[in-house]
Amino acid sequence: MVRVAAIGGRIVLCDAVASDHATKAAAFNRMERFRDPSTVEFRPLAFLTRLFADAGLRQPEQRFYQLAVERERLISVSFPADEDRAGLRAMLDAAVEGDPMGVGARRQGDSMWFDYSTAVLVALK
Repeated sequence: MVRVAAIGGRIVLCDAVASDHATKAAAFNRMERFRDPSTVEFRPLAFLTRLFADAGLRQPEQRFYQLAVERERLISVSFPADEDRAGLRAMLDAAVEGDPMGVGARRQGDSMWFDYSTAVLVALK
């Protein structure tokens, strides 16, 4: 992006971020790769901000938001490995006890919700 941006242009990165806690990030990425095998990896915020420094940019401006996702809605738009929607459902439900993925997993009524922590990082070239 830096190579093709004009001087004074904005470099914008918007993505979900994994927990800074390595074990939680690994659990979250296991679920995401199961949910959609084309997923490579969600990274912690420090990794994403380091991309800007490595590209010779200043520290990016940072904005954050949480994208709440309901289990059945997520499953309906997912492409789980071997079409195993029941396995994905079980994996998501197991995330409520102790929040091992660091996603604020919680039960609400008959369903389960969690949050994709999302960062928007912006720097000028």
